[in-house]
Amino acid sequence: MRITDIKVNLDGIKTKINGAIDDGFMTFAHAELKRLSDKYVPFGYYNKESVGAKDKGQGGILAGSAIPSAEYLEYAVPYAHYQYAGKVMNMRTKTYTGAELQYTTEKHPLAGKEWDKAMIRSEGHTFTRILGKALERRLK
Repeated sequence: MRITDIKVNLDGIKTKINGAIDDGFMTFAHAELKRLSDKYVPFGYYNKESVGAKDKGQGGILAGSAIPSAEYLEYAVPYAHYQYAGKVMNMRTKTYTGAELQYTTEKHPLAGKEWDKAMIRSEGHTFTRILGKALERRLK
């Protein structure tokens, strides 16, 4: 599962910052998205058998597993999408059952579905400030 929707309104200053938002900046933005949203990501451990993975090493902890790049923030575990959607999935048929997931909040009290959106609602101002300062440094 990949999170790709980072929207920054740059109208009015596009010509000034042309070139400043490059792959390095976007990788930084996705790394910050990971850092700020990790406390909203379900912590649960799933082994490869419980999620139906056939390849060795496809289990693990979802929280902290995201890999930032210039294009997206990727959660490269087989169960990430249904955790993000908040729906119970039949692992045999790979279809949603219609039931809502119940998240454990023992290690991450804020964990839930659509964790990037939850972070933006709570800490969007911080995320915007960090990206703004990084952009400002690039423009000097």
